[in-house]
Amino acid sequence: MEDVKKLLWEAVGKQKTEVPLSNRFRDIGFDDGKLRLGWVKPPIWESVENSLNNVRKYMENKKEFIFVGIGGSINGIKAVLSLIKKNNNIHCIDNLDPTVLINVLSKIKNLKDTIVVAISKSATTLETQIIARSLKYAFCQLDFKKKTLDMDDCLKKHFLWLVDKDSFSKLDDLGWQGYYRLPIQVDGRNDIGGRFSSPHTLIFLLPLFLIMKMDISKIKNYYLRYTSLIDRIVNKAYRDVLSYRDCRRAYFSICVDRVFKDDFRIWITQLFQESMGSKEHVFPLKTFVTDRKVRKGFFIPIYLDMENISKVEKLMAYMYYLENLVAFYSYFKRINFVNQPYVEKYKERMRQLHSEDVGNIREINIQELVREIKQKLQPHHIFIEVIVYFCDSKFNRKLENSLKSNFPKRGILIFTGSDWNHHSYQSAYCSQDTLYVILLKKNYCLCDSLISKDLFDEQVNTQKLISYATYLTLKDKAILFSIDTERKS
Repeated sequence: MEDVKKLLWEAVGKQKTEVPLSNRFRDIGFDDGKLRLGWVKPPIWESVENSLNNVRKYMENKKEFIFVGIGGSINGIKAVLSLIKKNNNIHCIDNLDPTVLINVLSKIKNLKDTIVVAISKSATTLETQIIARSLKYAFCQLDFKKKTLDMDDCLKKHFLWLVDKDSFSKLDDLGWQGYYRLPIQVDGRNDIGGRFSSPHTLIFLLPLFLIMKMDISKIKNYYLRYTSLIDRIVNKAYRDVLSYRDCRRAYFSICVDRVFKDDFRIWITQLFQESMGSKEHVFPLKTFVTDRKVRKGFFIPIYLDMENISKVEKLMAYMYYLENLVAFYSYFKRINFVNQPYVEKYKERMRQLHSEDVGNIREINIQELVREIKQKLQPHHIFIEVIVYFCDSKFNRKLENSLKSNFPKRGILIFTGSDWNHHSYQSAYCSQDTLYVILLKKNYCLCDSLISKDLFDEQVNTQKLISYATYLTLKDKAILFSIDTERKS
C-alpha cells in the first residue's frame, strides 16, 4: 500500500521529466505533459480561507446565484446542492436547451440581485460561452437607472468567471474584458482537471460557502474533519482496488447513500467513464450508481462505509475516495486516467459542419423507436445508452420505462446531451458493448423577451450540430432520430 501511495504522491507538483522513470504515474498522470495531479494533496486550510474571502466580496449583497458550466465544471456544484432539501436561490444551467435558460430566468425574483458564476477551465468551453452570452443579453434588458454608467459597467457586477489563472487573457479575447474573474484552484495553480476539481477547488467550495450562508468557520470545521480522514480514505480505496484489479471487464456498481444518488450520479459517471473509458480497446467499462443494491450481472460493488460524520464531510470523503480508486485502478491497468484523447473527435467533426448539414432527421415516437432499436440491436450489445439532446424529465421517465419493459436483459442508461459528450463520449468512442440512441427535439418555441432570437437560434443550432457530429463519429454503433415529446406513442 505504502509504495503505490508514495508513487502517486511523489508525482504531485512535479513536471513529467522530474518524475523518476520507475514511477508509473509519470506515464499515466500527465495530460500531454500537463500537470494533472494537483487533486491528490488537499490544499492547506489557509489557502481555502483566503480564496473564500476573495470570493465573498462578489457574493455579498446578492440574493440569487446562477452557476453556468458543463461537465466537470458543474457536476461538482450539483452534487453539493444535493446536500440541501430545498433550494430557491441557487440555480444551475448546464444545457443548451433554451427551455432550461427560460425556466431558470422565470424563477429569478429580481435579476438586479443576481450574480452569474460561469465556469470553464479553459475559458473557451463552447456551451458555457453561449449560455453566458445569453444571460448577458437578459441582463441588458434591465433598466439599471444609472445614467452615469454605461451598460457594460453595470453588467460587470453580475458576472464572475472561474477559470484557470493562465486562461484569464482568453476571457478578454472573448468579450469579457474587465469582468470579474478568479482562479478555480484555491492555490492559483492549474494542475487539476475538471472531473477531479471536487472537493478541493472553488467548484465545490463556492456553492458550499453559499449554502452555509458564507460562514467560513463552518467550512473550516468541515474541511479539517474531512482532511483528518485522508489516510483512512486512501487505504480503503486501495484495498477495494486490490479486490478487483484483475477483472477483465470494469462494470462498476458504485454504492452511495440515497441522499446523494441522483445529483451525484453524473459526477461519478464522468470520473469513471472519462478517466478510463476507451483507454484500452479491449477493456469494456460501464458505471452504475446505486444505493447499496448491487445490480445483477455487474461487479466491482464499491461502498464507502463512514459513520458519525456529517453529510458534507461524507460527500467530500466519497469524492476523494473515488478519485483515489480511479488512480489506483488505472495504475494496475496502466491507463492514463487524466487525459481524454477521443473527446476531440466529435468536436473536430462539428467544426466541419454547418446547420444545413443536419438536414431532415426522421421523426418517430417511442413505439417506433423501440422497433428501430430491435432492428439495430446485436447480441454483443449489453447496454442501450440513450442521449437525449433536450431537457424533459417526464419524457425521460416514460422512455426509460418503455425500454426496460421491452429490453429486460439489457442495461438501460439515459443521459442528457451535450453534458453526455463531456462525461461519456470518451468512453463511447471505442465501446463495443453498447448501442447508442441519439435523440433530438423536433421543435423549440421562443416565448421569453429576455432571450435574444439570435442567441436562441445559436443554442438550438449548436445543440443540433453537437448531436449530429456525435452520431457521425459513432455511426457504426448509433442511431439518430428526431422526436416530438408531445406526440402520443
